[in-house]
Amino acid sequence: MMHCAFNPEVEKQLSRLQLALTQDSVWRTSVSLLKAAMPLDALIGIRYYGGRPMLLRTTHPVPDETAYLNGLVEAGLWWGETGERVPAVDIRRLSDIRDGSSLDDWRHFQEFLKPHGWRHLAGLLFWGDDGDFLGELTLHRTASQGDFSDEELTLLRRLHPHIGASVARLVKLDRRQSGRTALEKVLRCLPLRVVIVNWHGKVACKVTDKKYSDYINWHHVWAAMYGEQPPDSGNFTWLNSGSS
Repeated sequence: MMHCAFNPEVEKQLSRLQLALTQDSVWRTSVSLLKAAMPLDALIGIRYYGGRPMLLRTTHPVPDETAYLNGLVEAGLWWGETGERVPAVDIRRLSDIRDGSSLDDWRHFQEFLKPHGWRHLAGLLFWGDDGDFLGELTLHRTASQGDFSDEELTLLRRLHPHIGASVARLVKLDRRQSGRTALEKVLRCLPLRVVIVNWHGKVACKVTDKKYSDYINWHHVWAAMYGEQPPDSGNFTWLNSGSS
């Protein structure tokens, strides 16, 4: 089945999303993208790390984001549990889960929706290749704005892979940065002489005195890997990438 093209503003934001490399830029661009795609009153994002909710982003100001996030989790995720992934179901709508008559008895509605006049929700859920839950983006609407239509859910399903790719990119960058930080700490703590080789097994850097190990940081290592040479300094010796 052939899909119709996105509107120009959505296309513009999709292009920007492909270039987003930070938490802030992915969040801001996702907000602009979803606002361009359909009407909404607020957008709330929750980022998970290791199966735990750690970061809240919202277009609706809250006095204490940490307390608000803890309250959301304590009240229970509106769409279910993070361990309840249903294959190919990465878009959910509140009206498909709860009917209107049950909302008044629902803590989440009483504490987090009703006070702001929100009545309708639609969420984009993101999962890692290993099955770990990465986070959610939840669109909020007031009663007067009406529920999300089937056509709008179809549009969200088309947008989901684009936003999901940016979320996956953030996860990879986070893991890479964690690896760099860990390597840097290890190198600084080694009580031995250090030799660093490049991808081809050639020696790129040697530290022959422990006191010079503090000069090592990931930027130096990265530069050495690609053949760039910071100035030599005493026992801190950089070799050409072709040296052995």
